[in-house]
Amino acid sequence: MLDVLANKTLKDMADMSQIRQRRLCYAASAIPGALLTIYSVINLVLQVRYPFVVLNSISALLCFITLWRLKRSPRFCSTTLVNIALIITAVAHVVLPERHLFWVFPVIATVIIINRFKSALHYAIFFSLFLAGMLLAEWLNILPYTFTIDTLSAPLYTSYLAMCISCLTSNYYYRKTNQYLKDLYSAGIEELAYTDPLTGLSNRWSFEEWATRKLRQQRNSAALTALVFLDVDNFKYINDSLGHDAGDEVLQLFAKRLDNCVRHTDRSTQKHEYSVCRYAGDEFLLLLSDVPDLDTLKSILNRISESCSDKVEIGAYLQSVTFSIGVSLFGKDGDTLEKLIRCADQAMYVSKHNGKNQYSFY
Repeated sequence: MLDVLANKTLKDMADMSQIRQRRLCYAASAIPGALLTIYSVINLVLQVRYPFVVLNSISALLCFITLWRLKRSPRFCSTTLVNIALIITAVAHVVLPERHLFWVFPVIATVIIINRFKSALHYAIFFSLFLAGMLLAEWLNILPYTFTIDTLSAPLYTSYLAMCISCLTSNYYYRKTNQYLKDLYSAGIEELAYTDPLTGLSNRWSFEEWATRKLRQQRNSAALTALVFLDVDNFKYINDSLGHDAGDEVLQLFAKRLDNCVRHTDRSTQKHEYSVCRYAGDEFLLLLSDVPDLDTLKSILNRISESCSDKVEIGAYLQSVTFSIGVSLFGKDGDTLEKLIRCADQAMYVSKHNGKNQYSFY
């Protein structure tokens, strides 16, 4: 399930509600419309059950009108006509002498599923009261005619109520989940799901999901793709001597400067890219793709190194904040994100060992 949702933003998932509602309308219009048409034609050919022929034809027509409107308008997803058609069908199979009570179950279940919870609840209550009235009328034997097929009994009515409760429960939690996603998106919580709260960069999860897809796209590319592992130099000393607030300030400053050094949209699709992230603590990752050659890559790395070359004010002190960089090349050093991170991490420690404030290739 997580693999399915990984490539979706909260907005995408919230928009699924509208898409699924239209699909439900399509299914609830096409399938009953086709079945009712076939049912009417069969009865007409056999010259039986003419009231059913008329009512089913009307219901089928309402379903096909809904289908036509769905095709004409991308925003249309009203279930009003379908509801009327299905209720007519359900009522006919309860009140007409040659009834088939079996059809009441799938018809009312469909009405509950395709409507929003409040509307579904109203329809369920209405039809439950209607069935209860019919059950009482049959029990008191006050109807002016008798039924040739099927008897409305208490066990059957109990089964109907159980079905309604089950469908209403599913409807409620489905709608509640969709509304929750919409509320999250409208409240701007999407940023919390995909970014690191301290630095504002991509978090580890969003970076790994994006980078894995990006590497798959770059597999046959002639351009260079590099995984850059960055670690703030002397961060433990800053934390211990100036406090954790100062350490957080260093990370925020470093993240801002690093963020300004890279692009955040795909050149071809213009979609947002999670190309730089806070990986853990004072460690950062950067994936550079579509780099023409090694000289261009070195130029980018030099620009990143120079972005933090000047001293900055941390608390009441001027501090020189530098970082060590390790670089691994996709294809040459590894063909998976995990391998590239491991190689770049090792190269970063070479930079640390050689005096810090520099970059090293694996």
